[in-house]
Amino acid sequence: MKTSNYVFTLNSSTTNARFIVNITINPLTISTNVSQPNCSQPNAGEITVIGNNAGPWNYIWKDVTGATIKSSLNKTTADTLLNLSGGDYTIDINTVGQCDANDSTFTINVINVVSAQFSSVDTTYLSSGASVLFNNTSTNSVNDAWDFGDGFGFSLLANPNYNYNAAGIYTVSLIATSNSGCIDTAYKSIVVVADIVTGIVPQVAAESLIVKPLRIMNF
Repeated sequence: MKTSNYVFTLNSSTTNARFIVNITINPLTISTNVSQPNCSQPNAGEITVIGNNAGPWNYIWKDVTGATIKSSLNKTTADTLLNLSGGDYTIDINTVGQCDANDSTFTINVINVVSAQFSSVDTTYLSSGASVLFNNTSTNSVNDAWDFGDGFGFSLLANPNYNYNAAGIYTVSLIATSNSGCIDTAYKSIVVVADIVTGIVPQVAAESLIVKPLRIMNF
């Protein structure tokens, strides 16, 4: 009667009720275990269910739309729904005779995996201010933490601009965090060049020969 209609006909010669039909589905207590996915395995959620009375049981698993995604019938052991991503899932479990039943809903956490990425120029010059604009192209990031590698510069902006004060090679890191707590880090090296001019002052020699200073770039 739980899975299909049951129709019967009563013929009576009187208008007074002779009996009452009561159909009762007993509540079935169940034991459950839910394993949530994580940042390294965002689609690894699991739900395990078993009835607490004498089996066997029928297990009908449904997604949030009510569509059946798995059926395990006449089973004497627990049943598990594997490889779940975030969302709500329902189990309809009943004894094979369908006199005891339970409908329960479980929530699997949504895991947003983050990917830290950014771009910028590779080289900058002190003579022009050594300014670097960092273009953040991370995905699923809600918090960004920058370390510009010189021991002084840090930022929580999404797309910071930073000015270096000394020549050198600096390793910039971006730590990106998603709203589900997943973390990823991206790195890039920035070369800051000091323009130092050495040589002699330009002179006009005989035969109009021009001698220019020697330009040396030191890192």
